[in-house]
Amino acid sequence: MFAIRDYLHKTDWNQICKIHDNARIIELEGSASQDAFIPLKDCYEDEELFDSTIYVSEFNDITIGFVAFDKNEITWLI
Repeated sequence: MFAIRDYLHKTDWNQICKIHDNARIIELEGSASQDAFIPLKDCYEDEELFDSTIYVSEFNDITIGFVAFDKNEITWLI
């Protein structure tokens, strides 16, 4: 079953880091050096992740993505 729910830091942090990091590597392929890769755990403060509202998506109780947004825009969509 597919579900969207509020982000829970204690249970979701490690999984959204894995999701972000895997997606970022794919995003950089062919457009930038792998040296441009910064793991989420190292960039979330500078990129103000927690200034946004965050939801995670799950399929069969496995987190598969997340979205973050503020009153003006979608700030993250992975």
